[in-house]
Amino acid sequence: MKLFNPASLFTHLPYRGKELDEATDSENTDIRITRSLTTAYTVALSLIALLSIGAHLLLDNVIKENVSSAKVINVAGRQRMLSQRISIYATALEQGNIDLKPEFLKLTTLMEQSHKALVYGNGKLDLTHKLTPELRQLYFSEPDALDRRTRTFIKNTKILANSTDSNQRQEAYKKIQAASLKHLLPMLDEAVFLFESDTTERTMRLRNVQQAMLVILLMALSLEAAFIFRPMVHRVKEATFKLYNLAMHDALTELYNRRHFMETGRRELLLAQRRQQPATLLMIDIDHFKRINDTYGHATGDAVLKKFAIVLLQALRQTDIIGRIGGEEFAIILPDCDAPSSQSVAERIRATMAETRLRNPSDLSWTVSIGIAILDEGTDNLDSLMQKADAALYRAKESGRNQVVIS
Repeated sequence: MKLFNPASLFTHLPYRGKELDEATDSENTDIRITRSLTTAYTVALSLIALLSIGAHLLLDNVIKENVSSAKVINVAGRQRMLSQRISIYATALEQGNIDLKPEFLKLTTLMEQSHKALVYGNGKLDLTHKLTPELRQLYFSEPDALDRRTRTFIKNTKILANSTDSNQRQEAYKKIQAASLKHLLPMLDEAVFLFESDTTERTMRLRNVQQAMLVILLMALSLEAAFIFRPMVHRVKEATFKLYNLAMHDALTELYNRRHFMETGRRELLLAQRRQQPATLLMIDIDHFKRINDTYGHATGDAVLKKFAIVLLQALRQTDIIGRIGGEEFAIILPDCDAPSSQSVAERIRATMAETRLRNPSDLSWTVSIGIAILDEGTDNLDSLMQKADAALYRAKESGRNQVVIS
């Protein structure tokens, strides 16, 4: 005879307290892990949000830099074009074409404004750049400073347009032509080149920073997926499985609960009818279970229920459906099992339980009563089958208990 120790089934209070403490510790651990994952998830999301905002601001800055640089290059290139047009208009004025004087002065004013905007900046024109060391050297390093040559060129154009002294006008004209062809034009070309080089360099720096931020963002997403999302998904799966398991099983015996037994049983009976196979239902009740609770306590009663569930699982097939449908009432569906076979199974369960003992208290014994109903034309659904099996179970109890009765 195999003895069973109910101490493992909450019989003694000290052990039950230890088990409750362990359960509480496990719950506290789960809570700590969940909180740490939530904190890490929040921090990761904040980091990603900051990186995204930074990337957006950086991209906005790149766009603004490109727009500003395009304006600077456009103004620098226009200086070159203005110097050539002024040279052409100067020749026309020198030849006596006075009608071009207003346009000549307009070009002179535009060149002067553009020069100041390039060198000192101009908020109205959105030119807020700073000269690089190379550009500062080009514009201000003597003896060949572009700033001085440009201002001298503009001064001569004004003398040519406004002076009444023919000698001054002639001298100014010569200086304009010499500057536009020999000195000013090459230096303006170099200025355009330096502005373009500076723009390219700054744009590349910003793009490199942007690419670095993109790499960091992708790394943050990868790390978050590996160390935060994956554990969170795993814990969600675990929690979902636990909830699903709790919804299907009885907490004490770990057998199917009544709801899941009914759902599974109905499907199994429909399948048996479709295949034209036999099926039987066993309704089992532990005899005098209330007396066991009153005499030995509910902990021992729980141990009896758990021991009974273990015996059922060991005695039946994996295809059989077992459920706890009441306090001490159990139901079993035996697929592909006719009346004689089901009666043999029921007798084996009854006999096994009559011989089963707990280790403590060792004097405790119990029996079961079993009612059997056969799936046939008169009972073609689970509800009617349970009614017939329940009626057979009632007759078994009325006949003295510890019996198997088939309807």
